[in-house]
This record gives sequence, structure tokens and C-alpha cells, in this order.
Amino acid sequence: MKCFSLLACILLGLLTLGVSIGGNQARAETGTKADLIFEGGVVFTADSKDTLAECLAVKDGRIVFVGSTADGTAYKGPDTKVVDIKGQMLLPGMMDTHLHAPGTMLTELYEINLAGIYDLDKTMATIEQFIKEHPDLEVYYGEAYNITAFTEGDELTKGPSKKRLDAIESKKPVIITAYDKHSMWLNSAALEKYGITAQSKVPPGGIIEVDEKTGQPWGTLKEFAMDLVPKHAFTDDMIYQTFLLFQKRLHSWGYTAINGISAFEDDSHWSVYKKMHDRGELTLRVHTSFTILPGVDVDEQLNKIKKLKAEYDCDGAQLTIAKYFADGVVDSKTAYLAEPYTSDPSTRGEALWDKNRLAEAMVKANQAGLQNHVHCIGDAAITETLDAYALAKAKLPAGDYRNAITHLYICNLADVPRFKELDVIASMQPYWIVKFPGYWDTVESPFLGPRAEHMYPLKSLLEAGVVLASSSDSPVTPYSYPFVAIEAGVTRNITDGYVGPGYEIRDMDEGPYALWPEQRVSAGDMIKSFTINNAFFTFREKTTGSLELGKAADLVLIDRNILEMNPVDIETVRVLRTYVNGALVYDRATEEPAKE
Repeated sequence: MKCFSLLACILLGLLTLGVSIGGNQARAETGTKADLIFEGGVVFTADSKDTLAECLAVKDGRIVFVGSTADGTAYKGPDTKVVDIKGQMLLPGMMDTHLHAPGTMLTELYEINLAGIYDLDKTMATIEQFIKEHPDLEVYYGEAYNITAFTEGDELTKGPSKKRLDAIESKKPVIITAYDKHSMWLNSAALEKYGITAQSKVPPGGIIEVDEKTGQPWGTLKEFAMDLVPKHAFTDDMIYQTFLLFQKRLHSWGYTAINGISAFEDDSHWSVYKKMHDRGELTLRVHTSFTILPGVDVDEQLNKIKKLKAEYDCDGAQLTIAKYFADGVVDSKTAYLAEPYTSDPSTRGEALWDKNRLAEAMVKANQAGLQNHVHCIGDAAITETLDAYALAKAKLPAGDYRNAITHLYICNLADVPRFKELDVIASMQPYWIVKFPGYWDTVESPFLGPRAEHMYPLKSLLEAGVVLASSSDSPVTPYSYPFVAIEAGVTRNITDGYVGPGYEIRDMDEGPYALWPEQRVSAGDMIKSFTINNAFFTFREKTTGSLELGKAADLVLIDRNILEMNPVDIETVRVLRTYVNGALVYDRATEEPAKE
């Protein structure tokens, strides 16, 4: 086994990864005896110098020493628990700053679950099997259909037809939301039950796809047209029990904190977090959001946020984020592009907000103590959102607002420096940085043309000094294991964890799926994008996010040293233990690990 104290053993591997070695050892006053000590492994601190150590000590939930194993012996007392990590790696707790709780779990338990299915036959068979197994349900809900399963005729552009669902179930409504939550697939019974016709009035940005031959709804609703259909009404207990399971799953993946981003008001579950907190069951650090809609009075929506905060904010969970949708998604051709879609020159999508009105909303949200968090897929959406931030900044007093743009799918490189100039955080989902088999060939490349070769400019953003905050957008990413994303950021190539088995590569330049490899970043940068950068995003960088003296002992122990590995194997590391405030919240040795 390698001995970490012989730094020369790992120096060569670290020089290319942006990691520094050494630095002053951090310690509490002499005489302090720790409750918990980790020694004999690799401690990646994620501090400003990316310092490495081999020992860390914890007292009363706080870090009291980071340094060498030899010097750490001064913190051992008769009651100290010593964990020999035997060459394994200790990291700050992972944070996901853009996910939709509880991920896929409500669907896994109660709905038609199409997550990870990209084949038409398997999609239809899964739907049929669920309906046969649940004959007593009055309405069949489902999640996560993928557009790449539907490539016949108009389905690739309009979405799946109601006829496919009618062939399985013609009497009861069937309602299935797309994997990205920007489209919804219905059968004829659902369209009839909810009175949806080609003439139905929809909110701004909503689309009811129509069959030109019949003049009737095709069977797909897009964007805010989905509001015409009521959400699945789960019972309070179903939601509560699911959130307990979801929290356990996140801890098993190494997460200690999240931003629970809502798409709509009724999926934010503020009361659930408060209930878990009041019962002493909330072990995640949680921030939540409220979606500000265009066409609705902003002051009225901010007043609703104020009331929600008064009722549900607690030590464990606070509503801190105002969420906006600047555009839609490429699949539906609702992403707002600077130039028309290659596959359909008649459209380039549309902005969901006028930038002046968006700026007004941003100013009011920041003045109310909220962070602005804007969904942008297309390059035009990003440009106009940055314009809105500039307008807002001119009207606001100097302050530390920590606003963000999320997704950054197609980004004009000329806009990259503006993120730094306007103090805008880049919230990105590295899981998606790959030429996804099937999706690349049927959607991204034909819809976007050459632009598709230049998505997610990670390196450019970091080199411009922009704070890069990584996340999953779960359940859009159904398996949101952070080490899959860390690998993807380093390799920008295919990952088994996101794409699925059968796509193994042994070198990050291997195969046809690498996406813009010039934008690769180091493993150290990717770890920080899930730790200290996300702590900064949530105003917690002084108390967590890195392994430094006085900070909370939010820790994740993994079985191998990421910095020494072949980058294509990073996703294969396993979380062994997760701690929050020094308390063990997941132990692989005694608990069933989450799906791997």
C-alpha cells in the first residue's frame, strides 16, 4: 500500500491536476482532544491552494486539525475514535445546487418509470406492464420518456403521439412527463378529461402540438401548456416517506447539502423539510426556491415567498432562491437561440421573459434577500439574461447577491467574461457533457448543426475567473452520483454511470463521443465545483465546503484517490461513509448502498 507521507509517490500525478502539496498545517489550541480522527490516507481540503494532507481531526462537529498523521497524534485522547483510512480519500461533503427533490423516487414508487429508457419498444412495454399491474388506478401518471425513442415521422419534432398510448389504454387518462420536465405526453382520454383542444388558451410560452391532418391535439404539451393538466396528487405521507428515502440515497452518494429547485409551486415541498427538521430527521443542509412566472404580478409572487418563508424556514432549510425560465429546451425547439434551428430555419425559439421585465423582477428579488437563478439553454437566452443582470446591477446598491445562470447549454464565448463582470455564478450539469448516443444523432447535431460541437464551456468559464457550481438537475439526470459528473468534466467523454453499460472506454480520447475536449478541466477543479464553489453559491463558504480549521465536519470518505486514477475510472469510486457536523449519516459497511 502506498504511504502518503512519501509525497514523491504521488507528486508526478498531481502536477497535471492543479493540486498543490503542503502548506501550513491547521490546528486548534494545544491540548484539544478530538472526538474523531481520520489518518493514513489522502485528505483533499479544497482550500484556496488545493492543499493535501493525511490526517484530519474533529471536535464537537468542527474541524480542529488538518495536517500530517504524525502531528495528529497530539489530538488523540482516551475517548477519540480513530479511523485508519488506509490510503483512501477524504473529501468535503458533496453539494448539489440544482436538483428537483425527490429526484426519481416518487416515480420509482408510484408511477410509470421510464428513466434511463431510450428504446421505443421498451418504452411502450414498460407503460403497458405498469397499467396491467395497476388496474385499480383511475389515472396513470409517469415520468421520464425520452424523445430519442420517437423518431418516426413528426414525432421527433412534435413529440410522441397520443395514438401510441391509446393503443394501450383508451378509457383512462395516461399522463407522462418527459425526462427534462419540459414536455408532457397524453392519451386521448386525458385530453378529453381535461378539456384540452387545439383552441385551448395556454400561458405564454406554452405549446399544444396539433395534428395538421385532423386539426386535433397531437398528444404532446410543451412548456407552460403542461399547466392545463393537474399534477399527480400524492398524499402527504407518501411524499414525507419518499423524502426520507431520498435523503438517505443522497447521503449514500456523498451529498451533505442541496438546493431544491422547484419547477412549479406545488413541487417545492417546503412543509416536508420543515416537518423533517422539527422531528430531528433532516440531516441535509437545504436551500429551496420559488419559481417566478412571467405574466404574473411579481410583487404578488414575492409576497407569497415572504409568507412561505415565515411559515416554513428553519435552521435546516431556508427558501432563498427566486427561479426563472428564460427559455425552454432544444428537444422541443423552445430553447432560445441566436440563430435559427438548423433542422427548422423558421424558428429560433423564443424568450419567455422580456429582459427589461426580467431585470425588474431580479431587482425586487435581490432587494427581498433572494438569489436569482435563471434557466438558460440557448445562447440568445444567456445573452439576454446577462443583459438583464446588467440592467439590474445598475439599479441595485453594491452588494453580494450571488445570482446564477443554470444549464449554459449553448453559450457564446463572447459572453463568458460577462459572468465575472456581473458576479454571476455558472451553474452547470457536467453529466451531460458527452455526445450522447442516439440523442446526439437525432436531436443535438441535426437541430443545432455545428453549434452542437461547442456546448458547456467549462474551461473557458474557469479561466475567466467565474465560479463554477456543479449539479445534476435530478431527475433529468436519473443517477446523480457526483463522481460520474466529476469524471465527465475531466474527460468530456462517455460515462457508464449516465449513459449506461456497454460504453466502456479505457482512455478519455477513445471513441466517437468526446465533446469539445479542449474544454476539459482538472479533477481538482471538478471536486471544488461540487464542494467549496457550491458552498459559496449558498453563502456557506465560511462554515463548510472545504476541510479547514473551524469549519463543519461535513465529510465524505471514498475508497480510492481520484487524483491518481485514470480519469475514465473516477465514476467507479465508492462512497464508504458520509458525515454531517461530524455525525455519521451513511456507512456503506452497514447500509444498503444506493443504485450503482
